[in-house]
Amino acid sequence: MNNKVACVSLNFDSIGHAIGKSPMVDDPTFSIVFNRIREILDKYNIKISIFVIGKDLEDHKNSNAVKSWHNDGHEIGNHSYTHPLNFSSLSKEEIYDEIKKTDEIIFNTIGKKPVGFIAPGWNSSKKVLHSLMKLNYKYDHSLFSSPILLLGLFKLFYNYLKVRIVEKSPPKTYKLRHIFNRRDFIHMFFGRTKPFQSKKSYTISNNEPDSIKIFPIPSSYRLSYWLTLEYVFPKKITEFIFNLNTSKKNFFYILMHPADFITEEDLKNIDGTQAFERINISLDKKLQVFENRIKQLLEMGYTFKTFDQLI
Repeated sequence: MNNKVACVSLNFDSIGHAIGKSPMVDDPTFSIVFNRIREILDKYNIKISIFVIGKDLEDHKNSNAVKSWHNDGHEIGNHSYTHPLNFSSLSKEEIYDEIKKTDEIIFNTIGKKPVGFIAPGWNSSKKVLHSLMKLNYKYDHSLFSSPILLLGLFKLFYNYLKVRIVEKSPPKTYKLRHIFNRRDFIHMFFGRTKPFQSKKSYTISNNEPDSIKIFPIPSSYRLSYWLTLEYVFPKKITEFIFNLNTSKKNFFYILMHPADFITEEDLKNIDGTQAFERINISLDKKLQVFENRIKQLLEMGYTFKTFDQLI
């Protein structure tokens, strides 16, 4: 890449999925939350890559929303069918079916086959790459090459206990043992941090024509950046990590989730949302943080593209 390129990856983990009711009728993530993001994207004429959970698209309102995003020029990618937290520990057949089902649903929704994938919770393995190769995917960005991810896993553990205590029952979308049921711990400490071509490994390059592009999470010195950090760490720390990953770099992407833009009002009268985070932060502040990062990248000379434009 000769020019400085930035992407935005929206991992569309819906409210319906989070409360175990996917597909949810009138899911605010589809009907309200994305429009908040779109206002900023339209202001700067930016198209992004949106990775959807296949089961969510079985509701016609959700699928119509996704079709409109595609028609607006955004890329629609695959984020599995049911978003199992222990994704890499599933059997080869289960992993293939999770990807294949969503592949078909996306094609039926927008009339175009997806070419990109990201695993639920970045929980990937060689088995996942094998299925992506079989289904002719062009890229994957499930590789998380930073131990910072461990903080997120422990936060999931805390959320599990919180829901267990408040609702007197466990979360509907994952079991306690699923949180640390992964095959990628070594990648957090020793994984590659720059895009590369591969076939069946997250460690070994392979530049053959049928190889797949791997886009690891932006990570310099094992310090990764994604938007949620802005609402967890002090500003000086996130500023340091952001600058570390963008200064003198030719490629960067912002990874974010709908939960980064959800408000308490969105969750009103919806049961099972006790574990939702970041809703105590004002929406104006969250949108301002995102817009400021967009402006900074543009000022640094980055051009925004969708991932499929880089293949």
